[in-house]
Amino acid sequence: MHRLPIKRRSLKGRPKLCPKCFNKLTRFGNLSGWMLPDEYVCESCGYHGHVAIEPAVEANKEAKES
Repeated sequence: MHRLPIKRRSLKGRPKLCPKCFNKLTRFGNLSGWMLPDEYVCESCGYHGHVAIEPAVEANKEAKES
């Protein structure tokens, strides 16, 4: 039986993007992420919710090189 290696990636440091307009999100509330799920707010379009887009690592590397 072959075991596949498991790769863990840290989610910290990745920018969170708005699912509506793809601008950066800010965290909402003091307890967000501790006892409650993370809540995000977009100042551009007014989005408020738990869903955020995290770009892939490869996309971050390409953006830094540009």
